[in-house]
Amino acid sequence: MAHKISLTGCPTSSIQDYGKYLAFDMEEKGSPNAPKGIPFKSNPITYTVVLSLKQFNKLNIS
Repeated sequence: MAHKISLTGCPTSSIQDYGKYLAFDMEEKGSPNAPKGIPFKSNPITYTVVLSLKQFNKLNIS
């Protein structure tokens, strides 16, 4: 079963080719104001996105 995920961050690295797979880093900054009841503001989160060539080709980007 496949799940659709929407990414909202900004790429922070170039695309790295691993044969059948591609990878790149993204960063999500979060809100400068903390939600009510949380004593501190959010920090940026950096994560690595890994996708197959088939998935990448469906994006229609170069």
